[in-house]
Amino acid sequence: MSPKDTEWGLVTGRVRDHLFIAGEPRSLLVQFGFAPEFVSRIPLDYVSSDNAVALVEAVRNDGIDTQLHVLETLVRLDKTVLVVDGEPEADRAAQQPRLRRGRPGRATWARS
Repeated sequence: MSPKDTEWGLVTGRVRDHLFIAGEPRSLLVQFGFAPEFVSRIPLDYVSSDNAVALVEAVRNDGIDTQLHVLETLVRLDKTVLVVDGEPEADRAAQQPRLRRGRPGRATWARS
């Protein structure tokens, strides 16, 4: 079963924040194991939010194997603690807004 639109929205945010953090976007995607032929079809530039939207749209249209690959890549990145500007990313993530459940079926942003 493929994720719903709202879940793909969350994936897009994770891709923006964790996949397109530095470097040439096509090279990054190939390094993360995406097929060069697949990557060449995606309209990428140097704006991470635009790249995230383009990648997720391409992933959704490409099939379940590519969808699983992007999700697995994000899981691997979540398990990796990166040090950025001397601060572990896990510490920075804890300071950022979290998504919490409000009323059933509605998500709200909350600060911890």
